[in-house]
Amino acid sequence: MENKTQINVKPIDRAMTEKLIISLVDNNDYIEPDDQSFQLTIKPKIFYIISGTRESKIRANLHRCGILLFDEGGKVKSVFSTLAPKNDESFWTCDGTEAISFKDHYPDGSLKIIVLYNVTPPSNERFILPVILKFDLKNSSLGIDEDLTRKLKNVDITTIQEFGLS
Repeated sequence: MENKTQINVKPIDRAMTEKLIISLVDNNDYIEPDDQSFQLTIKPKIFYIISGTRESKIRANLHRCGILLFDEGGKVKSVFSTLAPKNDESFWTCDGTEAISFKDHYPDGSLKIIVLYNVTPPSNERFILPVILKFDLKNSSLGIDEDLTRKLKNVDITTIQEFGLS
């Protein structure tokens, strides 16, 4: 039987987003937040997921998509690049986050987060890149589900609704 966790998702405003990420500026991990930042209430806990971009540390004029996970007290739980998670050498750039969905679950009850990024490869042919994240509620951790994301490599996705979600 699938364990579906009830969550309440609401957008957070720019002031709240900046308050959460201000501590990252000193660590050179600053991410410029976009409009896809949310508060997740998963009783009894509250988490904040902030999506945004940061400039590549290796290649000038390229931007990376990033996801930040904070707990209720504002402590950083995860910070990573979702476009080039293993290194920063990719020539692709992130133009921002198109949409995020929090409506699917893994059999263990973890939350499956679907993120659609606007990206531009070296060919300058812009398109939407889907990335699947796993939010492990038990360990309060967030990471890329590389197997599911890889399966979407050649799928032409333009909206969250194309995943069968609304």
